[in-house]
Amino acid sequence: MKPLFVLLCGLLMCIAPARAINAVVSHSLFYLPTGTPNEWKACTEIVWEINPKKVIWVSEQGSFTARIKTHIECSKNGSIINEDDYILESGAAKSTAEALSQHLIQLHRFLLPAGTIHITLRLTDVADTLNKFEYIDSITISEKHAETFYSDLQFLDTAYTSAASGMFHKNNKLQIPLSSAFYDENRKTLHYYAELYGSNALDAERYPLKQTIYISKRPADNTPFPKLLQQDTIQKNGTVTIYGDMDISRLMSGNYYLNIELYDVINHSICSQSILFQRYNNHAPLPDTTGKAIDDSAAKNKPVTVLDLDKTFLGKYSTKQVMSILRMLLPISDKAAAQTISGFLKRPDEVYMRYFVYNYFSNINPKDPGLAWKQFTDEIKEINRLFSDGHSNGYQSDRGIIYLKYGKPTDRFVISNENGTYPYEIWQYNTLKTNNKQMTNALFLFYKPGQGNNDMILLHSNVPTEVNNRYWRNYLYINNNGNTSANTEAEKYIGNK
Repeated sequence: MKPLFVLLCGLLMCIAPARAINAVVSHSLFYLPTGTPNEWKACTEIVWEINPKKVIWVSEQGSFTARIKTHIECSKNGSIINEDDYILESGAAKSTAEALSQHLIQLHRFLLPAGTIHITLRLTDVADTLNKFEYIDSITISEKHAETFYSDLQFLDTAYTSAASGMFHKNNKLQIPLSSAFYDENRKTLHYYAELYGSNALDAERYPLKQTIYISKRPADNTPFPKLLQQDTIQKNGTVTIYGDMDISRLMSGNYYLNIELYDVINHSICSQSILFQRYNNHAPLPDTTGKAIDDSAAKNKPVTVLDLDKTFLGKYSTKQVMSILRMLLPISDKAAAQTISGFLKRPDEVYMRYFVYNYFSNINPKDPGLAWKQFTDEIKEINRLFSDGHSNGYQSDRGIIYLKYGKPTDRFVISNENGTYPYEIWQYNTLKTNNKQMTNALFLFYKPGQGNNDMILLHSNVPTEVNNRYWRNYLYINNNGNTSANTEAEKYIGNK
C-alpha cells in the first residue's frame, strides 16, 4: 500500500524559499518486552515533517501533488540493520494554497539492538532530483534488564481515541508526534507522552510510587514553575503509558525542560527523564518560581505579535553563519545549553537554532537583544584580533575561549624567549567567578610547544573547572630538563598552585 502524507491542522512552517527540501526530524526511544522476564527490546520512532513550500507541486488533471523519494536506514558498525525505500506521494490538493497549507509528516518504527546506532534519512524530490534533504544522527542504546526506567519523553501534536489503523496508531489512539520541539504563540498547550517500564520489579514496600512531571529552566533541577507541575500515583504494572498536557500560554520566551521523575513511598529517586523545548511568546509572562503572581493586566490588552526573525539582528545571517555563532556560544554555555548546541552542530535545524540564538541574547537584554548581540560581537572581534593565527579564528583558540569565559585578564605576561622554556603566557585574574563562586588570584598558564604549533595551548590553571596539570613543568621546560629555577616567571607566578 502506498503511504500517504497526513494532513494536519496547525501552524504552517514559514521559511524563506530555498533550493533544497526543508524538513525537521526527531526520534524517540521506547521499549517492548522480549518475552524474557525483565528484558526489553528498543524501538525507535523516527518522525519527520517536510515544509510544503520546499517541494515541487505538480499539476495533473486539475489537482496538485508532490512525490518524494524516501530512503531511511539504521546501521551499526557499518552494517545496515533496518532500512526502507519508497516513493511518498502527497494527497491531492485542489489549489496551490491548499497544497501549501498541508503539514507533510511521516513516522517509522524500527526495532534496534544495544549499541551505537546511526540513523540516515534521505529525501529527493521526484520532480527535481537536485532538490534533496539528508539527515544523519546517532543514538546510543543501552541494554535494559530488571531496572525500572522511563522511555524518552515525546512531544505530541495530537492524540485521541481511534479505531483507525496506520503508522500513527498506538495504544488504541491516533497519536501524532511533533517533529520539532518549538512552541510559538499559536501552540498554547504542550502535549506529552512517555512510558514507564519495570515498575512491577520493585519491592512491595516501596509502593505507592509518586510520579512528578514539571517544567523548569534546567533539566531535573527541582525548581519547577509553580503552575507547571503535575503529580500522580503509580501502582504495580509492567508498562505504564503516560499522557498529559500543560498550559504554556503564560510561559515566556526562552529555553525550558520538561521533566518526569519517579519516587518511592519514602521519596527516594528511582528514575527520571528530561527533554528540552523552546518557547516563543511575546504576550504574557509566567509567575516566577516563588509563586508570586505577576501583574499582566497590560499584557492582556496588548495585541499579540509574532516575531519575524528576518527583522531582528539574525536576519542578515545565513544558516552557516548561525552555526558559527553557535560555536562562539559553546564555550560560555552551561552544560545543558552546550549539549543543545552540540546537537545543532550535528544536525542543523534552521528555525530551531535561530530561535535558540535569539533567546540567548534576549535573556541577556530582553529590551534590546540586538544590543546584547553587538556587545558580544565586539568582544569576538577583539578576541580574533588578539588570538587569530591565520589558520583559525581567535575565539576557537584556548586563549580565546578563556577570554570569552572570564573576560580580559587583570595581568597578562607574555614570555617569548626565556632560557630553557617554550614560549608561554601567564594570565592572572585578581577575582574571577566560577560555579557561582568568587575566586581570587586565578591563574592560567598557556604554552607553545615546538614550531609545528601556531597557537598557545592551555597547560595548567588553578581554577577548579579548568585544566589542572601538576606536571606542567615536564611540558614547559625544553627536553623535560626539570628546570625549576626561581628566576623563571612560571615558577614565580605558578609554582605549586
